[in-house]
Amino acid sequence: MSCILLDQLRGRALLHERLLKLASRRAGHDRHCLGHRVALRRHDRDSLAEAHAWDLEARYLALGIVCVICVLSPERVVIGGGVMNRPGLLELVRSEVVGLMNGYLAAPVLGDGISGFVTAPALGPRAGVLGALALAASA
Repeated sequence: MSCILLDQLRGRALLHERLLKLASRRAGHDRHCLGHRVALRRHDRDSLAEAHAWDLEARYLALGIVCVICVLSPERVVIGGGVMNRPGLLELVRSEVVGLMNGYLAAPVLGDGISGFVTAPALGPRAGVLGALALAASA
């Protein structure tokens, strides 16, 4: 089974990692820009801007995942890290992936089976530490 961890791409695709980080930062900057354009009460404006920022974050992550899918054809994509601790972000990313693929590949995992294809690490936030321990033990 071939699983692609986006963290594994760091050494091989540093430019792409930087672009994804730049895109993620851009989502945070858009939050401030949107706040100046929308004339709502401060609380409503901040809530709307935050929702917009997370939608953009999901879109940027999904664009990166779609590129990985189209180039490497993995059996599963596991995404984790601090930003993925945001409640609901994984579901947003999954729906963006399905929307971006738009039936381009005739695969059930890119439709109804997306929850088993784009997943969070089974070990949760301990995945990185346990993976490092496994690598150290095998060295």
